[in-house]
Amino acid sequence: MSSEISTDALLARNKSYLPSHQPFPTIAELAPLGKLPYMLVVTCADGRCIPENFLGINPGEVIVIRNAGGNLQMALPNVLALDTLLSFHEIMVIKHTDCGSLVYTNEGIKGVLTERAPGKKDEIENMEMGSIAGKTLEQGLKEQIGAVKANKLVREDLKPSIRGFIYDLISGDLKEVEV
Repeated sequence: MSSEISTDALLARNKSYLPSHQPFPTIAELAPLGKLPYMLVVTCADGRCIPENFLGINPGEVIVIRNAGGNLQMALPNVLALDTLLSFHEIMVIKHTDCGSLVYTNEGIKGVLTERAPGKKDEIENMEMGSIAGKTLEQGLKEQIGAVKANKLVREDLKPSIRGFIYDLISGDLKEVEV
């Protein structure tokens, strides 16, 4: 697995992909048929954690949000916006083994950012970086899901359907965490 990829290399891959591309139906075409996705997966941005692969997701079946650490709280504005449009039936939150969010700290990242932009210290202090350093994946998952379930902006009928999982990068197994 190479970490030396560039925008130009990805653009070249896109050009190679074009002959095999199949157009997707528009939202306007899908909505009357009741074929909009009603399932949301929130997971980590780590390139080793690819839910389309380990969950067998087909294009258009599921909405996937990826961010640092698969942090549901950080994804909440997007979740709320999409839920307003789609009325999700379920949300899967998936963290994975060997996640960087267990290693870096919010304070460490904020320190680096403050050095880069000292005049933005107040803005930086209000940022959430998604670290769960000092906790287990299970603890981080439970805290984040608990905080979202307690949020008054989340539909009451959706809250029981928010579930948490740990994806094992070595075995490929997905284990549910009781929240």
